[in-house]
Amino acid sequence: MTTYHDIHYQTFHFALPQIVLSEGFELFVNALVGRRLPEMLCDVWGHVATSLNEGRKPRKDLLVGTNSFSVVIDEPDPNWTTVLIVTPPVRQGLEAAMVAVLFDDEFQHTPLYFTCEAPALPDAPYMIGRWTDVGQRSNLGPLFDVSVEAMLAFATNQVPRTNEGRTPRQRAEMAGRGPREIPDIDDILGIGDAPSGSSDSTSLGNLRGNQRIGDPPPRSTPTTTNPTGPGLPKVSGPIKFDCTWSDEPRELASEALTNLYRLAGAGGKALVMTAKKARGLGRKVSSYVQFMWSDEGLLVEIQGDYSYWGLSVPSRYWAQFESCGMSIPTGGVGNFRRQIGPGADHGERLQALTDVFGAFLAVLDPSGRIEVTHF
Repeated sequence: MTTYHDIHYQTFHFALPQIVLSEGFELFVNALVGRRLPEMLCDVWGHVATSLNEGRKPRKDLLVGTNSFSVVIDEPDPNWTTVLIVTPPVRQGLEAAMVAVLFDDEFQHTPLYFTCEAPALPDAPYMIGRWTDVGQRSNLGPLFDVSVEAMLAFATNQVPRTNEGRTPRQRAEMAGRGPREIPDIDDILGIGDAPSGSSDSTSLGNLRGNQRIGDPPPRSTPTTTNPTGPGLPKVSGPIKFDCTWSDEPRELASEALTNLYRLAGAGGKALVMTAKKARGLGRKVSSYVQFMWSDEGLLVEIQGDYSYWGLSVPSRYWAQFESCGMSIPTGGVGNFRRQIGPGADHGERLQALTDVFGAFLAVLDPSGRIEVTHF
């Protein structure tokens, strides 16, 4: 019988490296530039699942959606690009939690393909492996900090580069470059505008800082500038929460707004409030409420897609989100969203967030402390 482990392992240890390290690499780059990489990864997963199931369509709980993948790109050298893929959650040992693909922008060298693999034994570290174009794997040692930043730092050290012939200005520019979201890949590769009809960047995952693999990733954010709406209070201090998910909606809304004002004052764009334990869907899951500042005001999102767990928010609960002004995910996939315009005052924002948190608590039933991510 086909299992999740078999599909996960075969997808990232055999199918994807065969694509990237062969003539299929052009398809990989085209999907990357066209902002379709999550769709391509879903197709590869589905093909592997069907093949392992002897050509029959696999069970739905063995399939994944585009939101199961997060993609970050980095330019560790002016002539090289790193594409880091955070895979669907690992459940057993040896499954790849992350994949890093490195290639030179002139496509003169065979790409490099690395995996960060879950330990086979309890309490053992995650290990880094490298796959070659002839199907050989080498063990490159442990990765104790299983995070996006640590994997990017490892990948940077694998780039065959030299500073010879570079001016001091070029070396300084190189040192200041770091992770970017997929929508900038056309600029990084110098290929030009993405083709029309490419998928919207909101389908791409986005991880920042030292977020641990296995944490629910914040969904992608639109390109934003600092909020320009009138009357944003100036609030100083660190971003933190004293309340918990057991507190009342208005208290959660008040603390969220205080921290959002602090974030805006510091030039930040996004705040994610994560609940590690939420029982409202009949099975314990993690969930989040996400906020994003932009010139259009404040965007509020509640996680709606639980592809990791084979769950979704049942339609009988949608009315509770609609009653607080939130839009319903298209086709049931995506997030519940509400845009609070730039002209709103503090009282209007507070009431809107109170309504949103009321629906979140009623439907998801979160508990425990609030975990915060911001950037």
